[in-house]
Amino acid sequence: MDEEITRRLTQILLQLDKALATANAKNEIYHRVTHVFEKNPDDLHFFLMYELDAHAATRVAISDADLFGAIAPEKLSLHDEHTAWPLQAAAHCNDYLIFDTENLFIKKISLESWQQLPAKMLLFPLKQLSTLQASAVVIFGTTLSGSLLETQIGFMRLIAAKIACCLQNVESLTETRQLASERHAAAEAQLEHLRYISSHDLQEPLRKIRTFTNLLLRSAHANGLPAEHLKKIDHAAAHMSGLLQNIVSYASISRSGNFTEWVDLTSVVEDATAAFETEIRKKLAVITYSTLTKIKGDRKQLTDLFKNLLENSLRFCEIPPVISISHRLTSMKEGYMHNYVEVIYTDNSIGFEQRHAGRAFMMFQKLHNKKMLGNGMGLAFCKKIVENHQGFIDVESKINQGTMFRIMLPVENDPEEE
Repeated sequence: MDEEITRRLTQILLQLDKALATANAKNEIYHRVTHVFEKNPDDLHFFLMYELDAHAATRVAISDADLFGAIAPEKLSLHDEHTAWPLQAAAHCNDYLIFDTENLFIKKISLESWQQLPAKMLLFPLKQLSTLQASAVVIFGTTLSGSLLETQIGFMRLIAAKIACCLQNVESLTETRQLASERHAAAEAQLEHLRYISSHDLQEPLRKIRTFTNLLLRSAHANGLPAEHLKKIDHAAAHMSGLLQNIVSYASISRSGNFTEWVDLTSVVEDATAAFETEIRKKLAVITYSTLTKIKGDRKQLTDLFKNLLENSLRFCEIPPVISISHRLTSMKEGYMHNYVEVIYTDNSIGFEQRHAGRAFMMFQKLHNKKMLGNGMGLAFCKKIVENHQGFIDVESKINQGTMFRIMLPVENDPEEE
């Protein structure tokens, strides 16, 4: 009998490990634990869990709500000793408590509802089993006694510890996400402030410089005077104005990640290619692409992504450009945290040294001759757009041997194709 109970309890532990392996939210943990216990009614007569705050205990899990729901209320006031005393006592103990509903409760206090629970209850305070911030108590009901009860207590302690550990991981993850969200919000606020300054405060003096420079240029032309220095001033001011406008455009790319529109990437590439129709004919460029998949995203941003890549390929190529765009679908089985579409973009451009790859996606970074056209913002735009879609982008390049971009974008099934 002892060996059989040990075997069955071990099986519950294994089921619990499997169930909790991918749980990443508190409610999901409660649901999965409850499901495991409901599958094993003979080994665990009753399972209940309460979360406690300063004033009340809230029921978050119960193994048989139909049978025990009425006597295990969803909310208990911790100021009412007639109903909350067992939870208060368990929350402050160092290990676990055993309550005998036939004896201990009757001696201590008359609790009609609690007396209807199984003969014995094992109460484990999760806060004592981990560094969990929230206060919670797990309650197991049992009818065992003697050595069998001791065996069950050991297993129940392990189960309670597993629940506590899983909740602690979720708690830490939630804190990390909240901190990341706060930092992101602060960064976005700073970026918005920079955008405002760039589009207003910094542009205004440049406009005045150009206005007065143009007045001086007209005066110089009217009087037959050389105006080379004035032209350089005007050109520099125009260049500075363009840089500021790029900052405004970069800061204006909206961040979301919660996209609901289905976007056909094949159509996106077609639109991006059409924007360079004249340049493609002029340079005798050859562009090939496969039929790409659909993802949820921002169509304009994704079109701008491929526009920037195409613009770079056409600009930085000294021979007829050859551009290829292909894709494959990845899965979490490959070790990724999500299913992705991997877009491979290659060209035969002049390339750059791979040691500069880290700088390629930085703002205003030009990896080629400074005299070549370009503002060093194209790939910075690409990186931000991809990250807006919860993806990532990297690059491989060699001098005079072309460049390859690998773009990973989260993908899910299109309901129209299911």
